[in-house]
Parts: sequence; structure tokens; C-alpha cells
Amino acid sequence: MYGEPTHDRLGVSEARARFSELIDRFGRGERFVVYRRGTPAAAIVPPKQAQIGRRRPESLLSIVGALAAWEDLDDAVKEIYRARQRAGDQSVPIPGA
Repeated sequence: MYGEPTHDRLGVSEARARFSELIDRFGRGERFVVYRRGTPAAAIVPPKQAQIGRRRPESLLSIVGALAAWEDLDDAVKEIYRARQRAGDQSVPIPGA
């Protein structure tokens, strides 16, 4: 096998060449960041640290919970309406209409 990586940073080609070895090392708890042309491209972590099977919500309904927990939502909406009125380029909805 190859020597140990000098850091937790690997280039794409090095990660590809050492993938089998790295799988064993991930299993022992090691973590690595794979870089492509000096830019982070992937983080490889042990399975216990990964969120396997958990996908981020992708629809507009996914923000409902976030909006419900937003304490300053009413103030933010009022500021949006004020900004639209000042701009004068869009109509402003009338609450309750």
C-alpha cells in the first residue's frame, strides 16, 4: 500500500488510487477531505458520522416549519410591504382582502 497521507487532505487521483485502503480507515473513524484542483470537492466521513438516509426537504412545504419558528416573521413581512410601497413598482396586497 501507499504511505499514510500527510494530512486529512487528499487529491482526487490519490483518493481514487487508495480507495480500498481509505474505506478501511473510514471504518476506524478517520475523516478526509478530497480536493480537486485545490478546491474541496468531497468530505468522506465514517458511517456513524454520516446522515445516511436523511434527505433535505426539497419542496416549498419544507419551509413551513422554519417559518413557524421564525419569531420576527411578522416584522419581516411588514418591512417587505413597506419596501414595496416605497419602490412603487409593485402593488402591495391589502391584508384581509
